[in-house]
Amino acid sequence: MSQTITKEEFLSRYALDRRGSNSIKWDGLKQRFRTDDVIPMWVADMDFKVPETVTAALTERINHGAFGYALISPTYHQTFIDWLTRHHGYTPKKNWLRFTSGTITTLFWILHAFTKPKDNILILSPVYYPFYSTPQDTGRTPICSELKQDKTGRFYINFDDVETKIKEHNVKVFILCNPHNPVSRIWSEEELVKLFTLCEAHNVLIVSDEIHEDFIFGPDPFIPALAVQDGRFKDSIIAITSASKTFNLASLPVAHTIIPNEAHRKQFDAYVATIDHTQLPVLDLLATETAYQTGDAWLTGLLAVIKDNYEILKNTLLEAAPKLVFTPLEATYLAWVDFKAYVDPEELDNFMIKQCRVGVNTSPNFAPATPGFVRFNLAAHPDTVKETANRIIKGLEAINAK
Repeated sequence: MSQTITKEEFLSRYALDRRGSNSIKWDGLKQRFRTDDVIPMWVADMDFKVPETVTAALTERINHGAFGYALISPTYHQTFIDWLTRHHGYTPKKNWLRFTSGTITTLFWILHAFTKPKDNILILSPVYYPFYSTPQDTGRTPICSELKQDKTGRFYINFDDVETKIKEHNVKVFILCNPHNPVSRIWSEEELVKLFTLCEAHNVLIVSDEIHEDFIFGPDPFIPALAVQDGRFKDSIIAITSASKTFNLASLPVAHTIIPNEAHRKQFDAYVATIDHTQLPVLDLLATETAYQTGDAWLTGLLAVIKDNYEILKNTLLEAAPKLVFTPLEATYLAWVDFKAYVDPEELDNFMIKQCRVGVNTSPNFAPATPGFVRFNLAAHPDTVKETANRIIKGLEAINAK
């Protein structure tokens, strides 16, 4: 495969109709929104096929016909390390790597391994909702430090508040989202140094969820937490990555947990030994390794589509509703948009679902203290994005006509 694919070529080869495939995004609409008559712009997966190389590798393995106990491929670790080196300039050591069946599973295991019930866990809000629910489901308490937003819609960390929360609540673990879902921030090295310095000073373990690391659109690079200042904070950090977002492999999940500190690895391994002795499925491992080996060109086409979709949604809506505030798209394939100038936050769900017939996630999922926002999934065909924008414009026109 060539090293680049145009957005037109990507769409012609990989866009598909997922209805009827037991897709949560498409076939779960009635369960989620109580109606099938909405465009699904919600859960963060894609309306695109995986690279042909992944399909071919899976087909060959399925045709082999045997699915007994399997080893991790002898090339898997290096393939993953090579991907991080090639795309993010960071090369972890092989013995630092651990595997789980998903990033949220890893969060559960880390909280059980390194904290006790009733311990306090720091998060930056608005944030991906399992960052709230995972501490709660394990008997821990999420402590929120609210991000600040400037006039351009860009979000920033309130470092004074972070320090206050750490001290007042005796925080044990800080869960970082980088790039940050849903506010689309790539945290700069300067910001990460400030955060990590605070955590290190108060003996707070840092868990960095970096699952959106391959969706970078701004001029600034993504900096892995473990690469900050050449690994200065590595003994305080556990990082989690996965190909499930990058290559739409959420149903074939493999998460990579990177633990540089030997004592932390032993503590993590000791906990896992009490709850899990299963092996990762061979098809999951094969799909992920093949994607990392052969997916560079596919990813270039995907990124071009997502960037264009953001511009389509933003420009179309702002022309009709200039008071909407779009958070700049630095990373992720998610648009975070403030509708408060036009819709009462308490009516936002009804407006989007019943009036616009668009199924989305709104502030209660990510930002209880920051009402009035909608998260849009941009990993869709441009026609879907255009129809979404047109339906919202009609909904806003109906409000204005009253």
